[in-house]
Amino acid sequence: MKNATSRIVGRKPSSNVLHNDRPVPLPPKAFETLLLLVENQGHLLEKDAFLKRVWADSFVEEVALAQKYRETHDPAMARTLLAEAGFLAGLKVKCTSWPGYGPEYVDDLERLAGHLQRAGVELQIVNEDYGQYIRGSFLGRFDEATWGPSSIFTDVDGYLSGSFRTGQAGNRSHVADPQLDAMLEAQRRVGSMSSRKRIVDEIQRRAAAQVYYVYTPYARNVSSWALRVRNYGPKNSFDRGAQLEVVWLDPA
Repeated sequence: MKNATSRIVGRKPSSNVLHNDRPVPLPPKAFETLLLLVENQGHLLEKDAFLKRVWADSFVEEVALAQKYRETHDPAMARTLLAEAGFLAGLKVKCTSWPGYGPEYVDDLERLAGHLQRAGVELQIVNEDYGQYIRGSFLGRFDEATWGPSSIFTDVDGYLSGSFRTGQAGNRSHVADPQLDAMLEAQRRVGSMSSRKRIVDEIQRRAAAQVYYVYTPYARNVSSWALRVRNYGPKNSFDRGAQLEVVWLDPA
């Protein structure tokens, strides 16, 4: 199988992106975004850096900016890249899940499968009962892929170490990365807040570059309550009982 190569040639107005020596059409703003990322590879860029470099000539709201980049999604290019990687007929992936999380989660997984289908990836959803799911897929014991919400985390170390450290029960993708393990240990031991942040930034960059997990949009939760219900607030948690422990009813 021939290795795929990509490169950027020139600057505006005759700039081009080549993949296997073939031009890849990109809108000007998308090209400038790609160029900015290439020029700053290995560095974490703040949102303002993109606004100043790519959108300096115009005013743009964040919602419109997000919509603009969604429009550059190219399923046809994804299918081409799969073919170049040797998957001429696309890719089939068996994905386990537990439908009991709720209809919103079921809908989101089916929607994700539809988007992947257009990109050449057939997600074959396998619904498991709760016992099978929680003893198997939830702990990383699955054949090809699994989908579901992660646990709730209240601290940085709990999430990073639980998800990426070798041998942890929450390491559902079986990550075994000595470099990540060393950085995860280092961020626990460093005393300076700024130094720890730099290490945590490096952990996130490496985890993102290796694509140990694929993060999908979270299911939407809508809450409403009567005016008599006081001290209630919806929380991102499966523990509905704990949310009601501090609720009281106004008799007026």
